[in-house]
Amino acid sequence: MTIQYKQHIVTASPFNSLRIFFRWRGSVWKAVIWELIIWICCYEVIATVYYFLLNESQQRHMRRMCMSMNKRMNYVPLEFMLGFFVNAVVSRWTDSAHNMGYLDDQAIYVAQCIEGNSEHARIVRRTVVRYLCLTQVLVFRDICEGVRKRFPTYDSIVKAGYMLPEEKKKLESYKQMKNFSLDDNDGKYWLPLNWIFVLIMKAKQDGLIRADMWCVKLIDEVKKFQTNMQRLCNYDWVQIPLAYPQVSLIRYKIIFFLLPDILTYKQLFVVVILFHQAHVWVPIITIMQYTFYLGWMKVGASLLNPFGIDDDDFETNFLIDKNFAVIAIIYFLERTCKDTFKKHLQTCMCIVDDAYNTLPEPRRDKFWARPVEAIYSSESTVIVNHPLIGSAAGREVNEAAATPRMTTRSIRAESSS
Repeated sequence: MTIQYKQHIVTASPFNSLRIFFRWRGSVWKAVIWELIIWICCYEVIATVYYFLLNESQQRHMRRMCMSMNKRMNYVPLEFMLGFFVNAVVSRWTDSAHNMGYLDDQAIYVAQCIEGNSEHARIVRRTVVRYLCLTQVLVFRDICEGVRKRFPTYDSIVKAGYMLPEEKKKLESYKQMKNFSLDDNDGKYWLPLNWIFVLIMKAKQDGLIRADMWCVKLIDEVKKFQTNMQRLCNYDWVQIPLAYPQVSLIRYKIIFFLLPDILTYKQLFVVVILFHQAHVWVPIITIMQYTFYLGWMKVGASLLNPFGIDDDDFETNFLIDKNFAVIAIIYFLERTCKDTFKKHLQTCMCIVDDAYNTLPEPRRDKFWARPVEAIYSSESTVIVNHPLIGSAAGREVNEAAATPRMTTRSIRAESSS
């Protein structure tokens, strides 16, 4: 559920900065609040024990012990480890965001390259885009918990209109993983793409695609979408080695959670020496340091799986709904632009042999005669979707600005000094 905040920073004024600073959902405050409270409680307990329950000799012994431990804490550079870890995680997160799979380009190419006003031509166009959406659903339901709850079975995909009953039977008929311990209903992302290639070649033979160049371009667009989905699968299958985040997390937890007394005793020791037994019950600087490091660590931990259900994870269900709505793009273009310039070896063997030149008979989809609707399972209706719209799209326009007076503007070349 991606948190939108750019609409609050249209200018770099201090007031806008404060508006972001005090946001709660998706903020660093929400990420660190409970651990920070626990740490402060530990600090207060240790401070109470130090000031009121220990005699002078015991306090002196604890100060020596804590100072010795503090000197050895710098042997492993925390900033370097956290920076390297967060950089690796952010790189994967950024690449995943670039490969989410937006079907607008593919839909436009399909609408323009597959010509014809007949029912058969329209079925082919809609079926190609629907198979692209089906591929995305099959991929997302295996890597995203929210989509898996929405589409727990193939039957739920059929009910949502992404797949027809005949196509479900065809999909279940291939046994490309029968010798493995995996569920045979998983990992068949390639099959709808194979159907698309067969449809494109048949459309070329039937004269729906005028030029070979258009056919090649359509295939390239499908391959580009397939590459996007494959990269998401690769990131889900080949994750950052577990030892790497473990090292960063363990190092952090030992320093800031399991041993809060180190920082506590160090500060108490300095206070005792400089301020003659002054009692510091709220260590502001230490709390700030703890918040910065904890927030830094939380950033890396939250971005490890961008397909989860945290505040700033990807809006996968909304993207699926948006892509399914591109069928409306095809409908619009075919109405308004009619005359425009138009795991593995066993799996691979199944692709090139059993599935060669075979696909279910293209038929009218579920939403042929009615508007496309986003259908969810009853268990997933509690999931709140946050539409991905422009940050300025929700800004209200006053009556005067709605009907502006338009005029030309002269462009004057500035003389170079």
